[in-house]
Amino acid sequence: MRPKICSLSLVSLSYSINDVVWLKLKGSIPREIGNLTMLKEIILDGNNFKGMAWICLQCSVPADFPGIPNEIGTLAQLEVLNVQDNALNGPLPVAVFNLSSLTQMGLTKNNLTGSIPDNICENLPSIQALFLSYNQFDGPLPSKLWQCKELLYLSLSFNKFSGGIPRNIGNLTSLTHIYLAANNLQGTIPHEIGDLSKLQVLSLPGVNVHGVIPSTIFNMSSLIGISLASNQLSGSLPANIGLGVPHLKQLLVSGNNLTGAIPNFISNASNIITIDMATNHFSGFIPSKLCALPYLERLNIAEN
Repeated sequence: MRPKICSLSLVSLSYSINDVVWLKLKGSIPREIGNLTMLKEIILDGNNFKGMAWICLQCSVPADFPGIPNEIGTLAQLEVLNVQDNALNGPLPVAVFNLSSLTQMGLTKNNLTGSIPDNICENLPSIQALFLSYNQFDGPLPSKLWQCKELLYLSLSFNKFSGGIPRNIGNLTSLTHIYLAANNLQGTIPHEIGDLSKLQVLSLPGVNVHGVIPSTIFNMSSLIGISLASNQLSGSLPANIGLGVPHLKQLLVSGNNLTGAIPNFISNASNIITIDMATNHFSGFIPSKLCALPYLERLNIAEN
């Protein structure tokens, strides 16, 4: 007789998609999963995340699970929770935010609802990656998010978050990627965001922010991509825009209320591939040095 999965001494549970098998799991995540007290990784996603260093065997498959059971909060040693791209719905159990060993939480592409606890980081001191995009989460961004000192990836795009971007986000000095696209945010982009010296991607399109773009953003030397399109941003771009971001490959600021000239110094961003400044109020001449950018593939300055 085969033992039930939840009576085994498992360290890793993985059922997702890869080139080995497609299991097409359905039903619910068994509540008895909470009995697997030695479990360190749960991977039930519908994707194959090649860039993540999963230690377990991935013979994975998408699951059609209706919700996350409260009992998952008893897995004190859990380090990886990945249930991306399923049909999960309802609010997250509060117990999920008490998994003190958790380093990666992947919940992208579900129908999860509710808000994220303000004190999310108090009991997740080791969290490095929060992938919560493409859900129905609402409420303000956690004001104490800055306490997640180890956080590298913050992905909250395509939800219903509201309110402003907390100024203390600048304290997340380990951050390399911020994705907040398509939320109901408001207010301005805090200049403290320029303190994120390791940031490589800043993605804030369609979040309703207004005001000027903080000049500190263009002094973040690690930046590869800046996306601020479809907002209500005003003012001009800094004259020295290309000097402080030598590795920049993508600059997307279309659909705003930006004015002034296109800065000559943008040509100093010699690695840039895409520049999209369409649908603004730029004036003056197109800098001739743009033609000398060796990797430029797309330049859109329409409707200016």
